[in-house]
Amino acid sequence: MTRDALTESRRGILLKIGASESDSESILDYNSGVFNHSKLSEELSFPLEDELFAKSWRAYQEDAASLGVFSVIRKVCPQLNFPISDKTAESPEYKDAVLYANLKPERLEANDLGIKDADKMQLAVVQTDAGAIPMLHVPDREDFERVLKAMLYNNTDTAVPPWVTSAFVREFRNSERIAAHRERFQKKKALMNLNATWQDEFQKILLNKEQYLDSLIVVCGGYASNIPPEDFGLGHDEWIARSVVLGREKEALRYFMRRLFGIEKNHPYLEFIVTYGALKATFKMYDKENHLKLLLPPPESSVAVRGLDLSDKSLSQGAGELIRSLIIKAADNLADFEKIYAGQLEANDPKLMVISLTYVTMEEMASNLEPLEKIYFSLAE
Repeated sequence: MTRDALTESRRGILLKIGASESDSESILDYNSGVFNHSKLSEELSFPLEDELFAKSWRAYQEDAASLGVFSVIRKVCPQLNFPISDKTAESPEYKDAVLYANLKPERLEANDLGIKDADKMQLAVVQTDAGAIPMLHVPDREDFERVLKAMLYNNTDTAVPPWVTSAFVREFRNSERIAAHRERFQKKKALMNLNATWQDEFQKILLNKEQYLDSLIVVCGGYASNIPPEDFGLGHDEWIARSVVLGREKEALRYFMRRLFGIEKNHPYLEFIVTYGALKATFKMYDKENHLKLLLPPPESSVAVRGLDLSDKSLSQGAGELIRSLIIKAADNLADFEKIYAGQLEANDPKLMVISLTYVTMEEMASNLEPLEKIYFSLAE
């Protein structure tokens, strides 16, 4: 099918579910180009090679065993040493610490972030299909929110919705790695009597993101998406344990999507796929109702579906509810696919299904099984 024909087919699907012409154009634009498949090739093998930061975080994990998790990571992530305030990110001291790894030592002696239960934090480097990545487990909900406000929102007092129980923090500056670069440069400069300055060297380092940017998974210790255990038919303790696994698997898949498809922001269909993959990894089966519980916020929420960017001005006023309808229909079809092809899905690598879903548009997935059948069995050959 040509690109123009595919667009017309998608438009027809939207009109069929009651979208207006303007809503259809808005959604078509919003759902276009979500995944970039240019990196995929027959030579690609899994797991992907670790990014450079993985080695450093293995060392941090070892240090944390004796020094404590928070004591170690606050040196790596200077944001964790500053208070939550809408003025924090404006201060020269904050910028100097976060951007240039110049954290004042006295900051490490205080608890300006207000962490309550640092002793219960856990740090592990987990192996994923996208390579190894560190995971920070923060059992206390308030501590979890403070960590996210520091790492995702520049220490501003931005509300963290109660259904956010895990997060993927991508490409933040690692102060320890920057400081190590600076120390090596200064030793080299003294030894070789170089005229270059650290500022000159730092500008060179900034050109190579792998030298100083890290990614991190953060998982809370509460119920996944703030859903009570009885909704999943589980007891408290089992749901708490499963929620940690579910959060880890979902954010690991988000990391997988970034490395393979260049995803830089959230999207409802991305949320649909990573939540599906996480459910399969956690429960070894697919349950449509559980999938939708994790994807659809409660009625009182201002967001129609998880992953919807309300700040995107290209979305029309009615787009949110229509995307919600697409997600529900897509889950219906995914459940049918799981039932019809249970044997093949069991025999094949779970990554195959996740990758297949990225080739099928949200509109196609909501329409019928044929597009997914074609791509899945083509990739399986």
